[in-house]
Amino acid sequence: IKEYFRHLSESLGEVPDSSRIEEGPLKDLVRDFFSFKITWPFRSPDSNRLGKYYFDGSQYMISHIDYEALGCNRSRFDKIFLSLTSSFSSRRELRHAEDIIEEAFHNFVSCYTTKAEP
Repeated sequence: IKEYFRHLSESLGEVPDSSRIEEGPLKDLVRDFFSFKITWPFRSPDSNRLGKYYFDGSQYMISHIDYEALGCNRSRFDKIFLSLTSSFSSRRELRHAEDIIEEAFHNFVSCYTTKAEP
């Protein structure tokens, strides 16, 4: 959640006004983003993983995305990808995931900055 709103704040140049998100299209866009926790197409198939954590017996450890194996640098959405329990088999999958997240941010920012009709 913090990372989501950090990206939105950076894109908007301000912290989003929470009262504007309580209902209407902005609320729907936020809800759509958080529904990725259920619908994310790049979710790891590992049953012992929850977000960035995976469990080994009685301990939990932190998972990482191996960007070097994908032949690229760490994504600016890395924390979001980890929270979504992401696993990528190729750079192409990673780029597609970045496009999905970028579109979600773009849609929110566009809606937020659009002036209401009189």
